[in-house]
Amino acid sequence: MTSDDAPPTSADKPDCLGAVEDLYGYLDGEIDEEKRRLIRAHLDECGPCLDAYGFHDEVKRIVSEGCRSELPVGLRDKVLAAIKDLSAPQG
Repeated sequence: MTSDDAPPTSADKPDCLGAVEDLYGYLDGEIDEEKRRLIRAHLDECGPCLDAYGFHDEVKRIVSEGCRSELPVGLRDKVLAAIKDLSAPQG
């Protein structure tokens, strides 16, 4: 077993607050492999954090699916017109 394959020690593992704070970075793949490994090890051992991970994963999935739905006809044009009106010089 190499040092890269060694399981994290308790000194290496993030605490619950650190693990939960990094969940979105973990879910989005925005953290480095070492930190991912430490968070995964923490999630494997900590039921409450694993529950939080499941909750955040579900929220992300719902938001992602909701953003794929099509806009009602004409909504884009109405939003662009409203922006244009707000950007027009007042007076």
